Amino acid sequence: MIQLASHFSHSVANSTLLQQQRTIEFARVSRERDRKKDEAADRSEAELMDLAGTVLMATDQQIAEFEVKLERYDEATVKALMKNGERIEELQAERQAMLEDAHVLEDGRRVFKTEDGTRVYDEHGQRLSEESVNPDAIADYRPRAESYLENEAALTSLEQQRAAILEFQNHVDEAHEQIAEGGISEKDLDELDSELKEMMPDAVRAEMPGYVPAEPVQKLGGQFTKAAAPVMPADLNPANIVPDMQGPGL
Repeated sequence: MIQLASHFSHSVANSTLLQQQRTIEFARVSRERDRKKDEAADRSEAELMDLAGTVLMATDQQIAEFEVKLERYDEATVKALMKNGERIEELQAERQAMLEDAHVLEDGRRVFKTEDGTRVYDEHGQRLSEESVNPDAIADYRPRAESYLENEAALTSLEQQRAAILEFQNHVDEAHEQIAEGGISEKDLDELDSELKEMMPDAVRAEMPGYVPAEPVQKLGGQFTKAAAPVMPADLNPANIVPDMQGPGL
């Protein structure tokens, strides 16, 4: 009987100890759960604050000021396109006049000899061999290759310029549409502004209010040249045309 009572007391003690351990563990788990909830809440609040800081909507004044810029871009683009078109027409007329006055081969090709009278180029800028045409067969009063090739290079440059202006115009139109849709943030507005400024062609920039041409760049030897002066492609530049030391050209 005494042993049974002792065993019962021992069992009760073990049960009480187990219950206490369970209570302590439950309290620890609860505290850990609450701590993680608090941390998650803090993170969410911080993330919301960061998001609110980066996604600030542009004000009406900021949008209005940007729309004024877009209108100036529109005006400058139109002026640049008009000047580009006029210059292209002038060069095309000069080109046509030279083609009409050029020496014509039996196969219909128009050809031009160089100022020094040693080389001949056709209307596509290809150098011809003396077997194809003798430079002496071309009268001296005919248009010269240098003038024709310079004209061709200038036209190519203007066509590339026109393509760049039209691309810029498309981006300005897209900016107008984006503003009209509304709901643009300050960040998006700044990025859009920077993008347009960066991609603006020089021809458009030259038509903007307050434009100041780039200062001439000094070369070695004291000579000056305009920083933005167009460069004629090397394969069409008469300055780079040299006699073929190994015989006739193509």
